[in-house]
Amino acid sequence: MESMKSLVSAKRETTIWDDEDDSYSMSAKQRIIGFFICLLIGVALSFLSFAFLFDPTSFALCYTLGNIVMLLSTAFMVGPVKQIKNMFAPTRILCTIVFIAFMIFTIVCVFKDLPVILTIISLLIQIAALVYYIFSYIPYGRSCIRNSFKGVVI
Repeated sequence: MESMKSLVSAKRETTIWDDEDDSYSMSAKQRIIGFFICLLIGVALSFLSFAFLFDPTSFALCYTLGNIVMLLSTAFMVGPVKQIKNMFAPTRILCTIVFIAFMIFTIVCVFKDLPVILTIISLLIQIAALVYYIFSYIPYGRSCIRNSFKGVVI
């Protein structure tokens, strides 16, 4: 019986990531300020990208940088380690990987001067992955999107 109690009450082993979170701890006020600053910069970059609507490479770069900064803003609220754990949870790992991969691919398309059509396709997939990623945080959000597009795909 004692061994069962010790198993149940045993503390989990701390990891290097726990130490990192503790060493970079911020007050609630600092987290909120950091969140809003990154969010405003990200939103500004995303809206600024529409000024380059007829220049796909500039649009893609500005829009992607806006997405990256907005994604970083949420790390201020929950902490970077928890943000990564949430992003790679089994329920959203696929959309996270697709979203990050196509943000990287979009930037590669811009800097390597790949054909504009690749940049546009990459950007469209990035936007779709972002929407799916956002809806993964809403209860029944992903199933709502899937049901909405069932008639379109079939």
